Amino acid sequence: MKKIFHYILVVIVAAGLTLGSCKKSSTTETDDTAEQQQMAADEQTQHNESEASMNEANDAMYSTGVGKTSPIAGATIDSSSIAQKKLIVNYNGNNADGSRFRSGQIIVQLTNGTHWKDLGAIITVTYKAFKITRNATGKSLTFDGVVTITNVTGGKVFSDANVIHTAASNAFTITFDDGTTRNWNLSRKRTFTNTAGVLSIKTEGTGNSDGNANLLSWGQNRKGDNFYTQISSPIIFSTTCVGKPITGTKIHKGISREISVTFGLDDNGNTIAVGSACPTKFRINWTNAAGKSKEALLNY
Repeated sequence: MKKIFHYILVVIVAAGLTLGSCKKSSTTETDDTAEQQQMAADEQTQHNESEASMNEANDAMYSTGVGKTSPIAGATIDSSSIAQKKLIVNYNGNNADGSRFRSGQIIVQLTNGTHWKDLGAIITVTYKAFKITRNATGKSLTFDGVVTITNVTGGKVFSDANVIHTAASNAFTITFDDGTTRNWNLSRKRTFTNTAGVLSIKTEGTGNSDGNANLLSWGQNRKGDNFYTQISSPIIFSTTCVGKPITGTKIHKGISREISVTFGLDDNGNTIAVGSACPTKFRINWTNAAGKSKEALLNY
């Protein structure tokens, strides 16, 4: 009788351990908030910082010459090769609002056209160990590679009312702060509208890959999973809220649980009317492995 009782007790304990183990695994599987936030934050940091650096490359082409002051916060411009239509922007300081420290360099060269304002003119922007560190957290991304920018309409940003640029790269490398390095592709159309001295930039995705269209970026995230970031409604930047998209939506596709992203929110997640104030947050939404709808607010 003792043997039978002992056998039953062992079976019950073993079953309890098994069920407990399964329960823990299930909880871990559905608690993917940190992973989803990381994916969205990495892609948005890349988007914001590549937009900012392309704007600065544009500024350098228009305003740099021997003896002129650099128009770029935390950077100096080497114009010794200006005769070859090439400038080197060396970063070693904070950006304009002091939120990020940047180091490394970008090389900007006019590779088609006589002047950057010419219709169809092209500049190549080469990133060399261009590292962006968020001062509040110490987190960083480092860019290496080449982006080709085309002045589709011709004209000068800020001086002319409407100017369209396209930007693309299939040789863009990102190194994350954990040491992981991934190759990304970038493709976008940027429409600059100048109204009474206020410049707005409408960004649209123009890439195509594996049946996905309207892509802003695609490649592998820091986990090594394939992703495709699609702009579902144009993302708008403005000089009144530098570095903070004031409206627009995007979708991160291809990963195990698709993420939708909404821009232009306040600290409580409410939509801010364009022009009334600068946004502070963006929201991500997804459905976890248990089928539950999830959301999180992230800082710009």
